[in-house]
Amino acid sequence: MTLKSPARRPQWWIVSPCLAVIAQLSLVAQSASVSSETDNSAVVELSEFVVTSDDDVGYAATSSLAGSRLKTDLKDIAAPISVFTKEFLDDIGATSVNAALEYALNTVTEYDVTGNGIVSNNYQTRMRGITGAGRSRNYMSTNLNIDFYNTERLDFSRGPNSVLFGIGSPAGIINSSTKFARLGGNLTTVQMRVGSYSDHRASIDINRSLTDSLAIRANLLWQDSEGYRDFEFQQKKGAALAGTWRPFEKTTIRIEGEVMDIEENRARPWTPFDGVIGWETAGRPGVNTATTWGGTASGTGSAITSGIVFMEDGLWAGQFVNQTGAQNFRWSNGATPNIPGLNTPPNVLDYSVVPRTSNIFGAGARSSSDSRAGGIYLEQKINEDLSFELAYATEYEERPVVAPMNFGSFRLRYDVNAYLPVFDAHGVQTGMQQNPNFGSPVMITNGGFGNNSHAWSSNYREELRATAAYHLDFRAMLDRESLLARVLGHHRLAALITEVGSERTAKNSRYVNIHETRANPNYFNNVNAIRWGNYYDPFAANPTDRGLHDPFGALESVGVQPLAHQPGRFVQASLENSNWTWSRNETLTTMFAMQNYFWEDRVVGLFGWRTDDQDLFDSTPNIEANTGAYRGFTRNGKLRDLTGDTFTRGVVVHVVPNLLSLYYNRANNFQDNGVAEVIGPIGNLTSIGNRSGEGEDMGVKLRFFDGKLSASLGWYETADTNQGSSIDGNFFTWSEGIWDALGTPVDLGGRDTRNLKSEGYEFELTANPTRQITLTFNAKDADTTVDNLFPWAQRYLDDNRAQWSANAGTPVATTTLPAGSTIGSSLAALDQLMAVITAPEGSAPFADRQRTANFFGRYAFDDDAVLPGFAVGFGLQYRGESLIAYRSQTDGAAVYSPDHLMANAMISYSRKLDYNRRLKLQLNIDNLFDLQDPQPVAGGEPTAAQLQTYQDLGLLYHGVVYTVQLPVPRRYSLTATLSF
Repeated sequence: MTLKSPARRPQWWIVSPCLAVIAQLSLVAQSASVSSETDNSAVVELSEFVVTSDDDVGYAATSSLAGSRLKTDLKDIAAPISVFTKEFLDDIGATSVNAALEYALNTVTEYDVTGNGIVSNNYQTRMRGITGAGRSRNYMSTNLNIDFYNTERLDFSRGPNSVLFGIGSPAGIINSSTKFARLGGNLTTVQMRVGSYSDHRASIDINRSLTDSLAIRANLLWQDSEGYRDFEFQQKKGAALAGTWRPFEKTTIRIEGEVMDIEENRARPWTPFDGVIGWETAGRPGVNTATTWGGTASGTGSAITSGIVFMEDGLWAGQFVNQTGAQNFRWSNGATPNIPGLNTPPNVLDYSVVPRTSNIFGAGARSSSDSRAGGIYLEQKINEDLSFELAYATEYEERPVVAPMNFGSFRLRYDVNAYLPVFDAHGVQTGMQQNPNFGSPVMITNGGFGNNSHAWSSNYREELRATAAYHLDFRAMLDRESLLARVLGHHRLAALITEVGSERTAKNSRYVNIHETRANPNYFNNVNAIRWGNYYDPFAANPTDRGLHDPFGALESVGVQPLAHQPGRFVQASLENSNWTWSRNETLTTMFAMQNYFWEDRVVGLFGWRTDDQDLFDSTPNIEANTGAYRGFTRNGKLRDLTGDTFTRGVVVHVVPNLLSLYYNRANNFQDNGVAEVIGPIGNLTSIGNRSGEGEDMGVKLRFFDGKLSASLGWYETADTNQGSSIDGNFFTWSEGIWDALGTPVDLGGRDTRNLKSEGYEFELTANPTRQITLTFNAKDADTTVDNLFPWAQRYLDDNRAQWSANAGTPVATTTLPAGSTIGSSLAALDQLMAVITAPEGSAPFADRQRTANFFGRYAFDDDAVLPGFAVGFGLQYRGESLIAYRSQTDGAAVYSPDHLMANAMISYSRKLDYNRRLKLQLNIDNLFDLQDPQPVAGGEPTAAQLQTYQDLGLLYHGVVYTVQLPVPRRYSLTATLSF
């Protein structure tokens, strides 16, 4: 299968004239400079398109490309932009973008309450209370999780910014600048790091200037780290190569490429959910007897009701056992029914039952990333006023993810089978045997992606960009001191055309029985599903035995075996694809931006206009007729197109130059919600529509002591309209249960929408007041509100209410509702669910924090001070109260988690070993005060019938039951850096 689509290739006719013009102009530039062939380094032309860390001082950056696509002083940019310099990133000890976000203004890594995003996504970032902030690499979009071994700095643009992106989330975008080769110097940096939880990391950075006009740079990375939680690990191998060539005085070619391989097990940052309260409340009853299989008991449930179980140990070790009807493996249940508004039971926080480090999904829950990225940049400067850049970048990533169980199954459960059947070599039951594992913790999989345990995806992206920059200076044309010259000023103009093609191939798979004697020919019928499991001890001396084992080799090596409890049938386990999709987006962008400088640069205006024309293509899966297996796909023609104009308008007024400035900025954007359908039968083909955003900023900028201290205080409003949103899975389960009861089964799916608006204040300060001190501080106080919640789900209920109400007494069978449920009670449960999930209407969304603040400062001792060569740093991260629930059963009041403060520290020692070698040792301490209190992240108010149970167990917080996130305890890292 060829990854690249023949549907539409990059339009080289757009670029070919640019190449020809640049080639001709470079010859003109060459002939205009007699000395250029003999001494290319005699004049170093400053680039309009490049910002390097050389321009930064301490934690303070002076310029950015994020404002106008051209190198611009931050003081002249009206858009809300922040920069993390290389020196700051080094001091906080961060090694990736996700780690550095903890210090970013109004920006957080989003930990959804399911943990699915933690496992599946390279990143998920919330800026200004809005999800889906994008990432770029050298101002080319990226899906990669960037590591800092090859990173110079980070630029944050909060809110819509049509100069950088038209199609995207209104949250904003984070750009990482890679390390390019530098002319005119040789440098080698070797770095090694060891830290808590077996953290080992090494990197090397080598820059060599081969001639005055040619340089190369290589960066290598190796990392092998375990984590705080069981089974957690991350292994990285990375390599990057960059080159810079200046063949002529005004011509520069830069090239860079990077490969990265990552293997990891990402643990959810919480202990398992409770799956035993119901069973223990019922007195820990046993199921089955010495003569019968198929019993039930209060507080117990079926691990699976239909399919095949393969146990690695216990009485069924190494056998495939058919599960049918009441004869199945049973385990303990938590309290039922579910708590309104809470997808799961509360976490087990008794560390004598499961340790704080527990990760029961075990060794089999893992993911990897194999990525390649790179680009080439040709820059031609015609004269002092006119320059061009032609750039091409590409990126490819393969990402397999294994999730044996879904987030709701991350539960502590016990084997409640007092007796289990035993079978002979032919699968015939020979009797019942007392279960030696009765009451032991047990795991049996159900698939983390629906019923699928494996997900694989590949993402390919290529971007071709041509940019022209021109400086129109009326001061040079007129008498510089004349009134007319001051009025007309000077102007920096940028025009850009970009073509982007991105493709995604994705498939999901699961283990099924493919033997010819299987009960149903369709591989994905429930009777053919293979679920594997094992017993475990969360306190086991052997770490492997603390959770679900990695069964995949065993499943594929056992070969053909009889199916126990169904003699005559056999099992042949195979990992088969149950879904296989391909999609492609092609986007043609034209952009024009101008910065207008008037009245001796006292007034700086910004105008950006952008047109994006996007074509979307999809595919039809090739499904095997008898088995239902997906055997590839067929690319379709264009599904639909999307066109839009977006604008940025801003102004900075330097009321008192280099002291006091006022700014205003307004921008918008839009985004396609993909092929997402509205809530309803799968395949209803009704799109949820496009997402759009609006942003407005105004405020004041301050600069003191010749720029050694800079600060900004601003008000902002960012609106996100028609954001795609997932709904509680019980909505589908209960609705499907009603249709099943009516004898008209329906497979439901789709997404819903909501609107968000964030309004508030942001403050940022960066200072280098003395040679010894550098610091940064930021804070936000903002209100985020959500409205128009889940309109499609409500419409679906309203459309079907009459039919369902007319059959209110019909029994409904679903394990997520109490026994004896009817269509009427199920409809009431759906109405209650809607009341809970729409409770934030007009108020703050769940997990929103009104106030946050971050600080980090460093003091470096002078060479003649008491501690020459030493530096100390200290950081604080304040997180205000977070909304976790509304008391929907009683007074409707909002319930917030408590605020908390996280502290970090750094101490370093730097010493010059000889004339060109320097050694630096740095100790970083994260979570200095060892905050370990569970942090509530989601909650729900129990019904009156449930209340007493949770009161007795001490699991209430301000009247709600809650789930938590557990901070990683204090950890240390020691880094040694040798530079020469």
